[in-house]
Amino acid sequence: VCGGGLRLVEQGSRNKDYPRSLMQENFINYLHCPICGGNSFRTVVNQRNATEIREGYVYCNTCQNNFIISKGILDFLVNPSLEVKKQQEGTTKHEMAPWGLPFNPQDSAKYKKQILSLPDGDNSDIFKKETSFRSIAESAHAFYQGLSLLELSGKEKLLDLGADICWSTNKFAEIGCQCVALDINYHLPVSDVYIYENNVYFERIRADMDYLPFIDRSFDVVVNMTSIHHATDLKRTFKEIA
Repeated sequence: VCGGGLRLVEQGSRNKDYPRSLMQENFINYLHCPICGGNSFRTVVNQRNATEIREGYVYCNTCQNNFIISKGILDFLVNPSLEVKKQQEGTTKHEMAPWGLPFNPQDSAKYKKQILSLPDGDNSDIFKKETSFRSIAESAHAFYQGLSLLELSGKEKLLDLGADICWSTNKFAEIGCQCVALDINYHLPVSDVYIYENNVYFERIRADMDYLPFIDRSFDVVVNMTSIHHATDLKRTFKEIA
């Protein structure tokens, strides 16, 4: 498909190894459509940079539906459940509440230093307020303990569920893991700080962890930091993870 400034990325073969960077083209081979369950896609690119596809959409060849890519994030959260909608509304409504982010996500560029310091924190004022950043810093020891127990080699394909701003995904990517961050909220764009300031790369997708849009055995490791309690059906969620 040509014209109008659009470019079609070739679908490619079903390669079982993610490339270390610019994963988008092969990433679609690990997806199944959240509408029809098919796994034949092609990607139309409106804008890309040296790192990733920034704007465009993924087209399902089976049901002919489009799924938007915006700010590098693929949106597979279609027809969200009432529970998911309530969680999204709650996150937006209480964005600056004590348990939320200490800044508006649109202002993340102003807080690069603090974002990059997670999970440890940098003792700046932002970590002294009762926000999610303070909570993350206070639990950093638990994260590193869990990371140690995983004994990752850096060759794993890893899915980070409920990744939020992707501070944990960033840590796994630093090790060398080929990572995908998944969440339902609108904090995922904050992770640009990690990708463009920390020289790491990971895919980001908006989707429901109760209905994971991946073909079986796509990942070696699935992690969840602080969001499994949001699952509406724990039995189903753990079945999906398994």
